Amino acid sequence: MLYYVLLFSTAIILGIVIAMFNLPFWTAVVVIIGISFIHLGYNLYTIYRSKNMQAIAKYIEKNKKHPLYAYAFSTANGSVNEQVTAIDVLLAKYKSPYMQAIYKMNRALLTSDFELAMREVENIAEKPLGQYGIALIYALQGDRENATSINLQNMWQQACIDAVLAYREQSPTYHAKKQQAIEASRGIQRYTNYYFFESIEKTMPWKV
Repeated sequence: MLYYVLLFSTAIILGIVIAMFNLPFWTAVVVIIGISFIHLGYNLYTIYRSKNMQAIAKYIEKNKKHPLYAYAFSTANGSVNEQVTAIDVLLAKYKSPYMQAIYKMNRALLTSDFELAMREVENIAEKPLGQYGIALIYALQGDRENATSINLQNMWQQACIDAVLAYREQSPTYHAKKQQAIEASRGIQRYTNYYFFESIEKTMPWKV
């Protein structure tokens, strides 16, 4: 909303300046387009590249009417039931097999139904995020052999698996590995990783 107010105000000011100095109309068009591109670039940076948790959280909260951001928001601020509801809304909107598999897996993991989670993610087992999902399910069960047998493409994914295994094994390296996993991720992924670790610390017991 603030962006549109500023854009409207800028358009008015430009109109006055153009009238005063007899500038061509295209000057205003170029300035407005430039401002729009800067705004878009900033949003894309926040979503995909930023390490500023405050900026990411602010963006997510501002856009939580959209199902994807509503789910991300719920991971930090909602109960398990609220997260399930957010996933259900998301699944009703996004029908692609890829989205269905990822978020049905996430929904199953909220209740530690690892068997169901595995069945869901196996539908996209050939995809990089599917491979990560499979490794994550093994890691959450403390299955180091299977979790580490999968070759993950992204540094943050491998770091998350290492941190989850450290947690399940009560390793003194857990907190350092958790921080490495968070530092390796950016944008909304950084936000969800941060609250994912908070969640397992609250809901999952140490491996016996």
